[in-house]
Amino acid sequence: MNYLTIDIGNTRVHCGIFNPEGRLLFTTDSSTVEEAVELVSSYTLKGAIMSSVRENITIPVLPCPLLELTNETPVPFTNNYATPLTLGRDRIAVLAAAAMDYKGKPALIFDGGTCLTIDFITEDAQYNGGNISPGLAMRLKAMHEQTGKLPLASVYDKIHFMGHTTLSALSSGAFQGMLMEMNGYIDYFTQLYPETVVLMCGGDSIYFEKQFKSRIFADSALVLRGLYHILRFND
Repeated sequence: MNYLTIDIGNTRVHCGIFNPEGRLLFTTDSSTVEEAVELVSSYTLKGAIMSSVRENITIPVLPCPLLELTNETPVPFTNNYATPLTLGRDRIAVLAAAAMDYKGKPALIFDGGTCLTIDFITEDAQYNGGNISPGLAMRLKAMHEQTGKLPLASVYDKIHFMGHTTLSALSSGAFQGMLMEMNGYIDYFTQLYPETVVLMCGGDSIYFEKQFKSRIFADSALVLRGLYHILRFND
């Protein structure tokens, strides 16, 4: 019997199938919930969990109980955020993954998507807060839209440490600025907590995972893994 995790974003739907030991067996990346559920229909399921940033989502009938992640769902860490009802569900999921997969170790988590989220959880699974800043594409778009003459650079433009043209100055500036920002957080937390594990997920992670001066664990399925742990915590 397996477990289904469903992560519904603004435009894409990701699903993961986990066995009872927590091993990821299968993932999907679909445009609709119906398509995603159809792709996992051959698996025998014991339970499922859904996290969604959209309102009024209809889930096809599943052959197992479905838990919807909310800000009031019990989780395997202590949430000390001053406004817990505003904490993003993707952030809740990655914190759960860090708390369960790296028990007894502090963890610094970067989630690079539309925005870059930076969260830290202590070795005893206490979450006291995190930061949010613009993601890579947002930085490039802002420089184009908030100025009169700067062009829209691409994240695919060749990255130098210092730009050689206006386009490469924009792309390199956004990239190097974001990289230095994350390295600054890594330096800060590893000085305070030398055993800190550094994790990164999200679409921007493919650009950065080999650039850090210290070792990081890039895991594209970190949100799905966290949803699995939350589901099992609520079994």
